[in-house]
Amino acid sequence: MGSDVQIKLLLFAAAKERANGECERWLRLASKWRNDHELRDYICTQSLPALNEMKSTLALAINEEYCVNCDSIELKNGDTVALIPPITGG
Repeated sequence: MGSDVQIKLLLFAAAKERANGECERWLRLASKWRNDHELRDYICTQSLPALNEMKSTLALAINEEYCVNCDSIELKNGDTVALIPPITGG
């Protein structure tokens, strides 16, 4: 997968609640990922298993840009990765 990097993970709304109110965490992850699904699955199963049940509903953003069907992701030290649940309301 590549060398390791340290990223900041941001959690919002229901994801934050499932992580016992934690809104950010620093993680050490591989720098290279095949796609956004692989990265999200890894975070939700290995780093924060409390999010595993909701992983299919979480949007992924890297450095404040949504990542939908992204291929060949390369993270760098200090990047910010956000897991964002569906937004409701009006």
